[in-house]
Amino acid sequence: MDVQTLTNVLFTLISSLFSCVTLYEGSDTNHYLAQEYGHLKPFGSGRPIHNVETIAEFPDPITFNTEYFTQQKPVLIQGGAKISPAFDLWTDDYFLKQDLQKPVNISVETLKKEVRGQNMLEMDFKEFVKIYPNSTYYMVDLVPEFIQKDLVLPFSLQCPDLMGGGIDEVIMWLSGGGTSSVVHSDPSDNLNCVYRGTKDFIIVDPLKYGELVPFDSEDQSHSLLDVDKADYVKYPGLAKVEFIHAHLEPGDCLYIPASWIHQVRSYNINLAVNIWWSNLFTQYIDTDTCLKQFDQTITLDKLEFAGIGKPLLIRYWLLPKLSSRSSKSISESEMIDSLNSEFLFGLRLQQKRLGAIEDMYKKLFKKLDENNDGLVTIKEFMKIPPKQLERYDVILHYTDKLRASLDPKVLADEYWKITHYEF
Repeated sequence: MDVQTLTNVLFTLISSLFSCVTLYEGSDTNHYLAQEYGHLKPFGSGRPIHNVETIAEFPDPITFNTEYFTQQKPVLIQGGAKISPAFDLWTDDYFLKQDLQKPVNISVETLKKEVRGQNMLEMDFKEFVKIYPNSTYYMVDLVPEFIQKDLVLPFSLQCPDLMGGGIDEVIMWLSGGGTSSVVHSDPSDNLNCVYRGTKDFIIVDPLKYGELVPFDSEDQSHSLLDVDKADYVKYPGLAKVEFIHAHLEPGDCLYIPASWIHQVRSYNINLAVNIWWSNLFTQYIDTDTCLKQFDQTITLDKLEFAGIGKPLLIRYWLLPKLSSRSSKSISESEMIDSLNSEFLFGLRLQQKRLGAIEDMYKKLFKKLDENNDGLVTIKEFMKIPPKQLERYDVILHYTDKLRASLDPKVLADEYWKITHYEF
């Protein structure tokens, strides 16, 4: 046997031996994972398990901000929902007896085990109330306006800045029970209150374990794992996750910080309401103006909502800038320079066109500078209602499209929109 042949034989033997070792190690790992307590059990069954912190009532806004919001720490408020008339009033008979001038349409899911992207039905609220207890239909929609008066804003959120447009939406969840959500997270802070039935939440700290829980949907908004049979062999990171459990009885509320991973199950006839509010916006509220005593007359029908899924670009752009400045303010020239450098960077615009866009920026500044002192302050900006900001936001969206496109026709269209926009 020549040297080359011997070398080839040895290489083949070593490769085969290495493959066997690798296969053995992989099989051994899979065997270990298959023995883990949480394998093929409902999501959150693994070890170790911790119970969420529980308190007896909603704290005042400053305490809530300091101990929970700023620290991004979940907490269960026992009996928190009982502050609202809805806790006693909201029966099916009460809903059906409401005198409505016209039908109120709601969005309804048809599957109790959540499947993102499933077909939604639109139906009249009262018709839904008549059939939901014995169907798979599940209401997931805004709280109808005619019953918003029955919900009191919790003391922890009673801050003028927040009440003036920092709250995104208030959602109503109504079903015959037996529902389960996908594993997901929300970009907004979340307060979920149960009025009928019970709920179980499995919560995961995203900073500690975010990389171990797979968000493998196409848009990476949620996990595709089967929440009834969590496969540790397919998703080995789950074996290392510490789960936080929260069980909510009727009247309980749970605060879930923005981006915290969670999965929800409901039992029995189930009615819950959750309030979503902007994490970014709340970072800049003036807590000195928050109420010092709980006001039970502040009901949700008196608030203005920013809208979920409709982030205001002008907030995300301007709030961090204002906050980072020692004066907490920005002048017209500073704002225009910043807009030019961030939104028009790299665009080769004729001086005439650049001047026309800057003229629109000046008009935008004057709208934001409500006291006409030549400065936009963070306090001033925080008081502008969301509906008003939406009109101002259009300019930034047009400018953003202008920057993103290389198509001459699109550039011309967006330029025309910017320079002809009426506030």
